[in-house]
Amino acid sequence: MTTLTLNDKLLSVLSAITQRKWLAITESEIGFSDDWMKVVREYFYALPVEFTTELGLKRNERCIRAIERFEIPSEWKETALDDLNQFTFSY
Repeated sequence: MTTLTLNDKLLSVLSAITQRKWLAITESEIGFSDDWMKVVREYFYALPVEFTTELGLKRNERCIRAIERFEIPSEWKETALDDLNQFTFSY
C-alpha cells in the first residue's frame, strides 16, 4: 500500500477526478456514456505522467480503483492549505 501526504496539488487532482466521476455518472444516466468508469480512467490517464508521478500517483489498477471509490472528506475541503499535510491518501 502506498500512502501519500496530502497537499494542495494532490487535493486539486483528487477533486478534479472526483468531479469528473460524478459528471460521468450523470452523463451515463442520461445516455451520453455507457461506462462511467471508462470515462474516469481516460480522464486520469490523460493527465500528464510527470504531473501524476510528482504527486505520487501511479498509473496502475490499485491507484485508479482507490481514486474511483474515493470521496473527499468535507474536513479536507475546510482545512487551510498549509494544514493539509495532516491528512493522507492511500492506495
